[in-house]
Amino acid sequence: MTAFGPNNRPMTDLVIFFSNTDFNGVQTPHGDAIVITLTVANFEVERVLIDNGSSAGILYHDVLEKLNLGSDRLKSVDSPLYGFLGEPIHVEGAIKLLVTVGIAPCQSTIMVKFLTLKLPSAYNMIIGRPSLNALGAIVLTFHMKLMFLASSGVGVACGDQKMAGQCYLTALRPKTNESLQIGISDLRFHH
Repeated sequence: MTAFGPNNRPMTDLVIFFSNTDFNGVQTPHGDAIVITLTVANFEVERVLIDNGSSAGILYHDVLEKLNLGSDRLKSVDSPLYGFLGEPIHVEGAIKLLVTVGIAPCQSTIMVKFLTLKLPSAYNMIIGRPSLNALGAIVLTFHMKLMFLASSGVGVACGDQKMAGQCYLTALRPKTNESLQIGISDLRFHH
């Protein structure tokens, strides 16, 4: 029998910890952001920024189109979104999508509300605090890991330092009309 705690979340005795083995494959010292690959609506989406400083999940318009999700599925948004410098940003709308983090059997799938933006970005999407909290996640930037509670144990999503570096360099470039590589694979046709 499963006991339930606050907000009807299952209580668990699982412990999330890290050790020196969590540095395997991580080049230190570094200042890299955690950039991972997620499964979103049956598509593998690369260049996903984990940002525990963001109060919203962000999905960029080009990715929405690549996922074959039309703008007609967007719900209107009443609350404003503000950028880093406090400037208002136009939100196209909001959409809820299933997002899977981790690798079976230690993975978790949650419904994520994304605000969609028509802006150039080095990233395909941003996962913010609401989703991280829904996952029961701990973000270990130094270890380049996102650790979370999964039904069959503790799940891990490892940051990709090479991809993080590419995103950083892309973000530094002057904005052009050149389209960025989206990095999405349709998983419905993979065996």
